[in-house]
Amino acid sequence: MQNISSLSTEAVLSILSYLNAADLATISKVSKKFQILADDEVLWHNLFEENFPRLGNQAWDRGALADLSWKSKYRLRYNWSAGRCHTRRFDMMSGGDLVNWSSRQTETFKDKRTIVQSIGSRIFTASRKDGLRAWNFEGHLEAKFAEENPERFEHYLRDDLDVYPFGLETRSMSFYKMSKDSDSIFIVRGMDLGPLELYSFSSSLLQFTYLTYQLPPNKNRSAVIETVCEPPFLVVLTDKPFVYVYSIEDISKENDMKLITSLSSPPILGPTSLSIRKENDTIDGEVVIAAIGYFQEGIGQTTQGPVLQEICLSVKTRSILQTRVAIHEQPPRRNFQFSHALRLMRPVSTSRIIQIVHSHPFLISVHSDNTLTLYKITASRHDLKISFGSRLWGHTTGVQDVRISGYSRRAVSAAPDGTELRIWDLDTDRGTSVQIARDPEFDDDACKIVGFDDRHVIVERLNSIVIYDFMS
Repeated sequence: MQNISSLSTEAVLSILSYLNAADLATISKVSKKFQILADDEVLWHNLFEENFPRLGNQAWDRGALADLSWKSKYRLRYNWSAGRCHTRRFDMMSGGDLVNWSSRQTETFKDKRTIVQSIGSRIFTASRKDGLRAWNFEGHLEAKFAEENPERFEHYLRDDLDVYPFGLETRSMSFYKMSKDSDSIFIVRGMDLGPLELYSFSSSLLQFTYLTYQLPPNKNRSAVIETVCEPPFLVVLTDKPFVYVYSIEDISKENDMKLITSLSSPPILGPTSLSIRKENDTIDGEVVIAAIGYFQEGIGQTTQGPVLQEICLSVKTRSILQTRVAIHEQPPRRNFQFSHALRLMRPVSTSRIIQIVHSHPFLISVHSDNTLTLYKITASRHDLKISFGSRLWGHTTGVQDVRISGYSRRAVSAAPDGTELRIWDLDTDRGTSVQIARDPEFDDDACKIVGFDDRHVIVERLNSIVIYDFMS
């Protein structure tokens, strides 16, 4: 080792470039000099590209990941692929007040509901009884906001007081920032019978502020089941179903929400998914695309197929550019002369569909036979296509919930009783998964995924939150 130490830094780095990650971790313990050399950014960047060639660098240079060293990115990506994580759990409520509830469901529950969602390093809860609350990942309650004016919908509800004697329940919750560096997080609460409530949360002051509320157009009394935001647009999906598109210029000013359009469609008997993204178009500039995914009985076919409707909105003119629809492609009939590509294709499940999730460019459906189907979306300026479905196996006790991270090209799925939590690598042709290591004491609770980012999976269980940290 003395002979190596006498070499120039460039020569030592050249030698270290032949080592794998485990060897670099070992040699970093030899001395302070070797610790510095073994942490060299170029060494770990090359290891990352060598071991994870499908990903490239694009998804790992965004958001919170952009500030990480390549050694940390390698460790994080390796932990994701191996299902290695640190798990912690904390109680958020007592007395059974936290009810597992998916905002994508459309059933009506007479008991109280609490919606749980996460954004960044915080977890937010919303309920009629407790209002809004914000928690950090250590389980500390940072802020709360009780209802100051519970009678604001009294006139609107005058014909439904027998059904809603204590006011409206929260059905959905979404978040957005007007700019990346903004201190304020804006919160949209979707309610029974259609109203929206808007709040802001100051990350520095740890304080909620009530801003305004919005009644549905023409007093259309349909429950808000999902909302998505991408400034300057807010898109609302109700259970009729209706889709409302609002322009949100500056909601810190009262009544600064403007309805751009409302769309209706025939009743959808099944799960739906609402997503939103922003793209740059060479002709129209910045474009926001809202997508509604759902399933319908195959048109002239015997199987169900996903349908994706997109609304393209111009940021410059605050108007609709176009709408487009795609129905998934049916695989060709097989015969004895089928190709190698078809031989690799997994048949799409024809069992009952219990959930659909979309985050461009992926769409996943959950089936009652414990499987998922992965579809890939191809979008161009004037075209939208859904690929053949690829069957995903792995769960043995059913699938309760799925989340997709489109740009990191991963998905996470959870079993109903919490006994299985799987990470899916969507970059592979047919999807591969790994089961996350768990502490046995966390099993046997109902399970819903409320957060999924580059580092964490956050799961709601009965009266508690479980955080899986893949960096620890």
